[in-house]
Amino acid sequence: MDPAAAAPPVSPLEWAMLAIGLVLALLVLVLRRGPAPSRRRRWLTTALLTLSCLLTTVGLGAILTSHSLALAELTNQTWFILPMIALAILAFIAKQTVGIFYGVVEIIVALLMFWFSVRAHNDSLLVKGLTLSSGVYVFVRGMETVRNGLRRR
Repeated sequence: MDPAAAAPPVSPLEWAMLAIGLVLALLVLVLRRGPAPSRRRRWLTTALLTLSCLLTTVGLGAILTSHSLALAELTNQTWFILPMIALAILAFIAKQTVGIFYGVVEIIVALLMFWFSVRAHNDSLLVKGLTLSSGVYVFVRGMETVRNGLRRR
């Protein structure tokens, strides 16, 4: 049986969370352009960036959870290495060109690592500890990437 056929469709709410998260991230970029931001605008930008990360994380977490069988089957394929290499190259280019977005993606990945580590049905404290500490590392890297991207503007 095809695992993708058994997966429920992505709900409109999940699509909406992803779309709103992306729009908020774009709004952050627009707010960062222009003259030196005021203190009030910096707070607004930070709040929008935080909300964008949270909405996107919840949406992606829901989608990944509901389609876990299909995604697990897909990632078991040997050819799946090729899109991952392409994704790594695109991520490298993105970090150089749109560092703020790359940092936001790092933060989202870290939040997903926290979410799935806590929800995993694994009693191994070592596995959970490594995943949670890796999430902290990725989160800090994301914050640093966002900060560096904001400083360049």
